[in-house]
Amino acid sequence: MRYLVRLSVPRVGGWRAWGTTRDEFGRQLAEQESAAIALHVDSEIRRGRDYVRVVIVATVDAADVAEALELAWWAFRKAAGEDLAGWDLAHAAAEVRPEVPLGTVRLLRGDLCCDDAPWDVEAAAELAKSWRGADDDSEGPCQIPEPSAPSPASARQHHQPGDD
Repeated sequence: MRYLVRLSVPRVGGWRAWGTTRDEFGRQLAEQESAAIALHVDSEIRRGRDYVRVVIVATVDAADVAEALELAWWAFRKAAGEDLAGWDLAHAAAEVRPEVPLGTVRLLRGDLCCDDAPWDVEAAAELAKSWRGADDDSEGPCQIPEPSAPSPASARQHHQPGDD
């Protein structure tokens, strides 16, 4: 079975330290790829000058979730090589999910504007059902409610001088 593994690991020393090793780490990560695993740096979450969290996404062929995580973590550690002390492993996080069809990967985020939002498979499945026109309950196509008229209070908030 194929799994998506998302590893999120803070880099010791922040943005500057990461900038000096980013390219080499990317090369080392690419060298870990095989028929069973594909990896890439998905994003870098920066909070100020002294903090950066690197998010690595791996697609792994494995018998179960534990094996998928083990393979992805091994590949990360191998790519880190002698620079393993440059990572804050005590604050690393991982998420493992079964792989979903290609067209729905971006729909699995709870908030598309936030890189560290949890993936929501059930929400994506509901959205996919509505796109097909009917869900399993045979209720018919998904309907979007009409917007209601603005309240007098919200109408006053949008009043511009000279609109009289």
